[in-house]
Amino acid sequence: MSTYKPPLKPSSEPFRTEKAMKTMSGLNALGRTAESAESIAKNHDFLGGLFGDSASSANLAELFKATKALKHNQCHHILTKAYAHFQKRDFAEGGRLALEALAIDERCGEAWHFLAIAREKASDLNTAFTAYETALSLLPENLNIASDLGRLAYRLGHYEISERFFAFLLDKNPDHIESINNLASALRETEKHDSAIALLQDALARHPNNAQLWNTIGTVMTIKGEVELARLFFEECLKNDPKHVHGLHNLGNLYCTLGMTTEGRGLLEKTLGRFEDMINQSSAKLSIAFSYLFEGNLKEGFVWYQARHKENTFEQLHYLTEAPHLSSDCDLPITSLFVTAEQGLGDEIMMASLIPDLIANRPTSFELGIGVEERLVGLFQRSFPKAQVFAHKTVTQNGHQYRFYPDVQSWPDYEKFALMADLLPRFRQNITDFPDHNVFLKPDPSQVLHWKEWLVSLGPEPKIGLVWKSAIMHSRRSRHFSPFDNWKPVLNIPGKHFINLQYGDCDEELAKAKSGGIVIHQPPFIDLKNDLDGVAALCFALDLVMGPANATLNIAAACGVPVFSYSELYDWTKLGSKQMPWYPSMRCFIASKPNEWSDVMDSMAEALRCNEFQNISKVA
Repeated sequence: MSTYKPPLKPSSEPFRTEKAMKTMSGLNALGRTAESAESIAKNHDFLGGLFGDSASSANLAELFKATKALKHNQCHHILTKAYAHFQKRDFAEGGRLALEALAIDERCGEAWHFLAIAREKASDLNTAFTAYETALSLLPENLNIASDLGRLAYRLGHYEISERFFAFLLDKNPDHIESINNLASALRETEKHDSAIALLQDALARHPNNAQLWNTIGTVMTIKGEVELARLFFEECLKNDPKHVHGLHNLGNLYCTLGMTTEGRGLLEKTLGRFEDMINQSSAKLSIAFSYLFEGNLKEGFVWYQARHKENTFEQLHYLTEAPHLSSDCDLPITSLFVTAEQGLGDEIMMASLIPDLIANRPTSFELGIGVEERLVGLFQRSFPKAQVFAHKTVTQNGHQYRFYPDVQSWPDYEKFALMADLLPRFRQNITDFPDHNVFLKPDPSQVLHWKEWLVSLGPEPKIGLVWKSAIMHSRRSRHFSPFDNWKPVLNIPGKHFINLQYGDCDEELAKAKSGGIVIHQPPFIDLKNDLDGVAALCFALDLVMGPANATLNIAAACGVPVFSYSELYDWTKLGSKQMPWYPSMRCFIASKPNEWSDVMDSMAEALRCNEFQNISKVA
């Protein structure tokens, strides 16, 4: 453990009750865009399961014991009442009382600890972190606060800080199971997989029947792509504790990734109602949805897909509109509707494939408003000229996310409000409901002409656009993308001009290609991340776009561009088919096993060599 640094020292600035009151109200959070705190648990396909809870009975008992030292302090009586409210899970009133105590003594560490727990339970995570730091600076020997800080740092995505707190705690108590598990989880998230495995193996040698440790080492193996080992470890977890809820969830998801959806769904269903954390409950339901959709059972899948809203959790996205929500049983012959995107940029584009269905056969007086990510406004306005397209903004206040539409002048103009995915059960009840031709985005013709002229200057050979990763790459995501080195069979095909469409930092990969004698042309004077209208035009000017199904490939396919996309075996968006029903111009190459990309890239290379993309019609 000597290789770990001690935890960061909390701030030593003086504490003022006025500051605490402002922090409590969340005034300093208003207007801040949504960030890591609200996105950590999204799209996780396994649950790590940290040990410990700041408001567990044992921890609250320790906290109450600490308040006894304040008997001759005015804060004691107030914090005793706060403790009574905490016991009843009334964290709001307990937090208010903590502020009352701080008004008397702003250097009362116990009061700051009460306030931190209250704000954490209210999902005001950034405020809670500040309060925990303050409490620890006043009570530096209180290991419970250090543990709470480590867990919260992990939840906020500050894994390096979390790692240092748990290492500090383990140094104090080397055989403490909670600290071992939590440190291993933090090491996993910072991609120190070998260190996490060594730590867990050593602990399992001493505690071979500990189900949680088996579960955690299984999650590390999942990230490493060691699927069979992960399966054995999750099964060992359940052998020691057949009701271990995280083990059931993780093994269920793993079975699904192997195509064993019936077995996987059976395990996932056993978790329902057993998670204390509503986010985990939503994750389990969403996993069940994906299992049905992967099988092509759209009816059941879309019912479970409602779990994507993560209701009553800090990840729920609240939409600030004045129009009533479109209910599932409402007839669509209404005079006006506002539809908006949800989730990531790629999903915004994919779900927009439903807009032509929404517009079809509507009366000429029908008014449609569309809310999308700001970078898509121009492209969508051109594509749907009879609609009004607005940018959405997302902010965080008191730990909750809110989405609003600042340019909408009059909400009474819209009879109903709907999320794009809400329309799926109306227009896509079966795979046969997906149209054979559904090109719904229209690039700027003048920009298309500009890019065609530039591409012609490179030579007569086919022009192939390349994307190979997501802008957000970390341990949980990177295993879903083929490493750049695997692209060699594609890049070594002669007679093709490769065009870089990869946004974000890709200098290392471009330099690696250049050192191998491969030229990947950089399109001049375009921001591939932010100028999505320009990206759409550039893609349309190309002969083919290749890569994983990220935002760029979604844009290309929505414009009708021939696309070669690769994916894992377990991909719910294919809806039981071998191709992408959302995009007729997209051809999919599917891995036979998790984290096995070589065969996929070889197949893509052969299809490119044979110019098979020419068999895909480009529709203007």
